[in-house]
Amino acid sequence: MPAGVGHQLTEQQHGRVGQVVGERPLPRLLGRERAGPARAARAALEHILEAGQLRNVSVQVLPRGRCNGLALNGSMVLLETAEHDRYAYVEAPKTSALHSDPGTVSALTEAHGMIRMQALGSGESADFIRQVAEEL
Repeated sequence: MPAGVGHQLTEQQHGRVGQVVGERPLPRLLGRERAGPARAARAALEHILEAGQLRNVSVQVLPRGRCNGLALNGSMVLLETAEHDRYAYVEAPKTSALHSDPGTVSALTEAHGMIRMQALGSGESADFIRQVAEEL
């Protein structure tokens, strides 16, 4: 986690962080394919679990086979400023875009909501991540 981000997660009163991680990339990201030392992968998993326990952070795992067609081939970040301006940043292979058009942001927010509804709940996701850590 970049310097200062941990402080922002624990000290900011109005910030909320919701992260949906696909099950499919988890093994590669978290070390199941032995891309790195098991100890480092376990530490990363423990960090994710700790962050998920913060009152303003939710971590969810999207199981394989759910949200076919809805899930993106990359990441999506939804932002709202203190002035309630809303933005969406979408990143995919060979492209990225920052959207400010209210219609586009609304459609991406709706898609994100559908993805979250298909993902495991926070508790189930934590159990899944713990299982991955134990398999290392």
